[in-house]
Amino acid sequence: MSRSIIRRIFAAVILAVMIITVLPIPGRASAAVTPGKPKITVKSVANGSAVVITIKKTKNTDGYGIYMKGPGDKDYQQIDYYDKDGKKKRTYVVRISQEGKYFFKVQGEFDDGHEWHEGKFSKVKSVTIKYDKKDLADVTTGDIVALGAYEQDNNKENGKETVEWIVLSNDGSKLFLLAKNVLDAGKINPKTDETITYENCFLRKWLNDYFLNNAFSEAQAGIIAETELEDVGTTDKVFLLSQAEATSAEYGFGDKMDRRCGATVYAQSEGDRDGDGKKEYVTTCQGYLDNNFHYAYSGQYACYWWLRTATRSISDKPEYAGDFQFISERGGYNHTTYYGSKYFSQHYDEDDDEKFYVKGFGVRPAIVVELGDKAKELVGVTGKCIADEKAVFEGKY
Repeated sequence: MSRSIIRRIFAAVILAVMIITVLPIPGRASAAVTPGKPKITVKSVANGSAVVITIKKTKNTDGYGIYMKGPGDKDYQQIDYYDKDGKKKRTYVVRISQEGKYFFKVQGEFDDGHEWHEGKFSKVKSVTIKYDKKDLADVTTGDIVALGAYEQDNNKENGKETVEWIVLSNDGSKLFLLAKNVLDAGKINPKTDETITYENCFLRKWLNDYFLNNAFSEAQAGIIAETELEDVGTTDKVFLLSQAEATSAEYGFGDKMDRRCGATVYAQSEGDRDGDGKKEYVTTCQGYLDNNFHYAYSGQYACYWWLRTATRSISDKPEYAGDFQFISERGGYNHTTYYGSKYFSQHYDEDDDEKFYVKGFGVRPAIVVELGDKAKELVGVTGKCIADEKAVFEGKY
């Protein structure tokens, strides 16, 4: 064999070795980028308002997919979570909405710059959520109780969902309650050419007719007191909060954040609630401020909700006279035109220095329940508390 042929063979071998070295072998490459199997622990925190998942450092992992199966679920679903404190990147918090047994599993993910690779699932870990419950007579400001049912998930085939109420006060004989979420959409009044009062507005009639009859059984309605609203001169079973009530620390509204709330899926759906031919719906802050989210303690996107208070006169803003006030997604109280049109109505914030436009005002009913034997039978004590949600929201767990 000539030397030239030997050189060519040698060069070919060297080239082949170089190619093999540079090009990935499928089996070897797959192993190199496959994340390790995560090791996790789970524990309930904040009286069951959330679960903390701690994940030990996992090899070849840039992130995690967290999957949960809750009460009544057939399959695992990938869920949203947030980092516990912004620094411990392997400690995550998952919100919980009801009692029951929850199962969790975690999958590591690796980004090689071209695509994401998924590893094996961790062992399944479970935690049972059981809320600490008080006697009804002992509930206090910030506790959450259940009474009545109203469409909330916008799936009418599965029936109405139980309504949760925040306790604003308990004087020993009556509970002052506010719906935890905005339950429906609506105007103070369909547009007219005359100034409207709360006494004569459409929304007051709707609350004490449609909502009262649809949300409560006859027995449940029987424990709801007729409440005298001196500021507007009416006596009602279902009503809107006043501006003074919605800003009272005594009722749990110490700051703007305390006034934020979410809206049910049904409330966000379109529907002609007042028969004027226009479709009402609640807009959450996600719907129009994509780069400026505002959240309630529950983790929901915040929304707007009506108050019964109308602005009688403002010396330097006479055009506000007769306007009704409402709580914004930021938690501040604002005012709008007396008829409450949602369609591109112009508003000012409470500092009177910003104009903005928004569709979608929410209805957040309030009631007063008479304590007694009937109430003990009909009102459910959930064991949930706004203080627990607040602790989770503020990252204390």
